[in-house]
Amino acid sequence: MTKSKKKTKRKITAKEIIKYGACQHHRVSYKAMEKLVDIAFKRSKKDAKIIADLAYRIRQDNWFNESSPGAGKVLINDIRLKNERIKKLTEERNELAKHVVAREHRRDN
Repeated sequence: MTKSKKKTKRKITAKEIIKYGACQHHRVSYKAMEKLVDIAFKRSKKDAKIIADLAYRIRQDNWFNESSPGAGKVLINDIRLKNERIKKLTEERNELAKHVVAREHRRDN
């Protein structure tokens, strides 16, 4: 049987760290980490706003449901209308995408 050789980790020089902008763990550059943190921060702010808007809407719907005997019908109708609007917008977006692709294809030929 042959002995398996252990692979030693190559030492990274200070010159290479400076050249590539690597962090102290030598895996990811600081620039890439900063970009990731910025994206995560923007996403968390956007999510917080969406959650606040949803919470407000739920409070409104609860108040409306409690104070009106026909509120359930109104809420269901509201949801149906919103779903129809989303479907229509999706179809419009898909049609626009088809036109853009066709125009790009014509331009390439």
